[in-house]
Amino acid sequence: MKRKYFMMSGVFALLMILDQWSKQWVASHFRLGESRSLIDGFLQMTLVRNYGAAFSINVDHQWSTWFFLGVSILASFVVVYLFLQLKTWEKLSAWGLCLIMSGAVGNIVDRIRWGYVVDFIDVYYQNYHWYVFNVADSCITVGAILYGIDVFFIQPKIKHEFPWDATRETTVEQTEKMIQEKVQS
Repeated sequence: MKRKYFMMSGVFALLMILDQWSKQWVASHFRLGESRSLIDGFLQMTLVRNYGAAFSINVDHQWSTWFFLGVSILASFVVVYLFLQLKTWEKLSAWGLCLIMSGAVGNIVDRIRWGYVVDFIDVYYQNYHWYVFNVADSCITVGAILYGIDVFFIQPKIKHEFPWDATRETTVEQTEKMIQEKVQS
């Protein structure tokens, strides 16, 4: 268990560093609104200040900075609560929540530091542009997908195939062994 927390703490820290470094680099090397192509016709870097919600959905930033900061902090507490409720075999959920938390904290740091979130990853095709986002947003999205896969697809199958109460300490090792055998077959 401690090894899991150590590994996740390392991944969390690495993603936080990557997120904050990338935002700082773009903010210091780009003018607001400036774009530079990375993959012609598909990917560019564009500096955007996001005062609103996810994916640069902008709103009146007079009140939004404090509102979204509060929502982000509250969501972070929910993620920590969910993480602490996980069973030892819910590894995909644990990694998903780790990614979500690293992204949430990365964007919280921006809102506290600058009053907005720095977005810069601009995916597009011809005239269609996806919302501009950042490393933290990517972590939140990938983490939510991993968590969703575990909660909606893997855990129901495990509960169906292993219906006994596996929450007691005496059955955790047995449950993990049977799940591993089932996954490998």
